[in-house]
Amino acid sequence: MSLIIKRIILTIFVILFAFSVSADERFCLEEEGFVYPLFDEKNCANSNDESITKQEFINIINFEKEIRKAKLEEFRKNIENQEIKTEKDIKVADVEKIKKESLQKIKNNKKKQERLARIEKRAQIGLEELRKHVDTIIVIPNQNLFKIANKQKF
Repeated sequence: MSLIIKRIILTIFVILFAFSVSADERFCLEEEGFVYPLFDEKNCANSNDESITKQEFINIINFEKEIRKAKLEEFRKNIENQEIKTEKDIKVADVEKIKKESLQKIKNNKKKQERLARIEKRAQIGLEELRKHVDTIIVIPNQNLFKIANKQKF
């Protein structure tokens, strides 16, 4: 009998906990665009801050802080006509953004490597041309020249 009572109490506790966790999450949007969550409070800390829902938060968080207030107003005015984002949409957008940025970095690195290869090739051609006209060539890497120049300044 006591085992059944324990299970009933545990079930009630789990159900109550599940309802409190799934409660509507609320946030506050400051004048400057900073967003902070409301935990136990019902209202925002500052009277100028605006209370927003999780759905509104998801739809404005990816904008710059300076324009979030305007985007919130725009979202509220056009809520019927807009496709409302979900957390999954945000995750997909973040993955796409990271992928796009990574591909751009790879392209930039490739261009930089190609440019450095051309510079090295021109330097080698210049050295070969110079060897035809001199007996000895001494090559000092730029890094060493900078070290010597910095020591002479001090």
